Amino acid sequence: MKVLVSFLFFCIALLNVNSSISAQEVIDSTEYYKEILSNPKTKNDLTKAKAYSFFEDRIKENLQKADTLSAIRSLRSFAINQFDSGLFYESEISSVRSLELAENLQINAETNEIKTGVYNQLGKIYRILKNTDQALDYYKKALSYEANSRDSI
Repeated sequence: MKVLVSFLFFCIALLNVNSSISAQEVIDSTEYYKEILSNPKTKNDLTKAKAYSFFEDRIKENLQKADTLSAIRSLRSFAINQFDSGLFYESEISSVRSLELAENLQINAETNEIKTGVYNQLGKIYRILKNTDQALDYYKKALSYEANSRDSI
């Protein structure tokens, strides 16, 4: 009986060890590269270059599949990360690209939210670049798309 109990205990312990070894967390590539750009642990330019390349590839893939909303979401993430990295002009280009894509979409709450976010991003860019008039224009455009009256003037 002791041998049987010991054997069962051994089997259960072995199963727990195997499951903890194979139960590694799966990380989505988008989140992985977003994390690299948002919170770099090193100043490795190669790693950042891979992250930028990933986002560019993702945007192209989405456009080839005619998934405009996903392309816009990727562009917005890309623009935010460029801004956070101090790449203000690149962030402006990515933001404008996402607005151009959004212009072809049907007007609804989701596209209005997209435009609100992009215009706000452009306002932040121009504020940093000390172009306050243009920043204010973009902030006003962002507010004009906001459906919630608490978030508007």
